[in-house]
This record gives sequence, structure tokens and C-alpha cells, in this order.
Amino acid sequence: MDGTIVEVANLTKRYAVGGKTIVALDHLSFRVKRGSFVAIQGHSGSGKSTLLHLIGLLAFPQVGQLWIDGVETATLSEAEAAAVRAKKIGFIFQSFHLLAHLTALENVVLPALGDVAAAEQRARALLDQVGLADRADQRPGELSGGEQQRVAVARALINDPVLLLADEPTGNLDAESEQLVLQELQQAHRHGKTVVVASHSEVFLRVADRVLTLQAGRLIDDKEEVTR
Repeated sequence: MDGTIVEVANLTKRYAVGGKTIVALDHLSFRVKRGSFVAIQGHSGSGKSTLLHLIGLLAFPQVGQLWIDGVETATLSEAEAAAVRAKKIGFIFQSFHLLAHLTALENVVLPALGDVAAAEQRARALLDQVGLADRADQRPGELSGGEQQRVAVARALINDPVLLLADEPTGNLDAESEQLVLQELQQAHRHGKTVVVASHSEVFLRVADRVLTLQAGRLIDDKEEVTR
């Protein structure tokens, strides 16, 4: 549980929109302890999703530095960043991002590293873990929204990442499905994963070790051990 797994220093991200420059993140700095459960809150446009995309190496800042599990990411090539992302990071999106023509099992296996047979075995175990062993051969269109998101959780865990990121993971789900997804993230946390969730939902704020609040791309509040 000791040590830092994510370090953000002076992180700044800008976008050009309609001839104007939008500052999504403004000189943000903080550290995330290994093995912690962190919730990020803030109104729409506060920078939550942008921050998770930067930590997940799906986008890159104009200014600042970012370390993931001891790796300084600013100088990485796209291929090197992709390798770090594949080995160390699992990402869960609000809109699931499952491939419609693949089965649940195939979606989970898709990003797997290493031997295909071993990956399929692990994928089946993960689907069983999220309560969907009997849905392995179903395609996303045959699954409910909550089931699709649990498949996405299994996919995010397929390479046994040290860091699990979730961007509004229950934003499209009903209350019952939200609880099931929350339980899966809590289980991953109990098994040693560092979990960082960006969400409007109160359920994540109640279970988190720490809550970061963003406003206009700035960190305006940082509360640790809010529920402990």
C-alpha cells in the first residue's frame, strides 16, 4: 500500500475549439498512493475526463509531467506509451466501448497480452468473477447496459494492471447495475489494484479513501480518508 503509483506535476491541457483556446486542466499537481481508491468529482467541464485520459495515456499534456508506476511518460514514443498502457493500466469508459461483432468473451480477450489460450482461460475466470460466465457467448447487443459494463470491467482487468481507471463508469446505468459495478471495483481494490474513478455519483464518494474536487481544470479540494 506504500509508495506513489501516479504523480502529476504542473499538468496542463488545452484544446482549440472554434478559434478559441479552452484550458481543460490548469497546472494540476498531486500524487496517488499505491493501493488507494480515489474518486474525482466536479461539474461537467471541470476536467475530470481529460485528467483520466492523460493518466491513462490516451492523450498527452502540453505542459507538465506524469509518472505512472515509476515511469516518466513525457518522453515516451506512441509505441512505448501503448506498451505502458497495455501492461499497467485498465480503463473503463462510460459508453462501454465493446465491439458489437464480438462476443463478451472475445471482447475481454481482445487486449490480452501473451498466450491466447491462457488469455481465454483468464477471460472466462473474469467473466465468472463479474457474474457473467453464462453470457460469455453473447454479443453486446444481447446484453443489458449493466452487463456490458461488467464485461468492460473484466476486459480492463485482463492484463492484471496495477492501475484501474474508470470514467463515469455508471453514468448510463440504473441504480442496481451501478451497485454491481461498484462492487466489482471494490473487489479489484481489495485485491490490490489502485482505483481512480471520475464520477458524479455519490456512491463512489462514500467508499473512496480520498476525494479530489476539480473546478475549471484546477484542484480546489483534496479530502483523504473521508469514510475511514
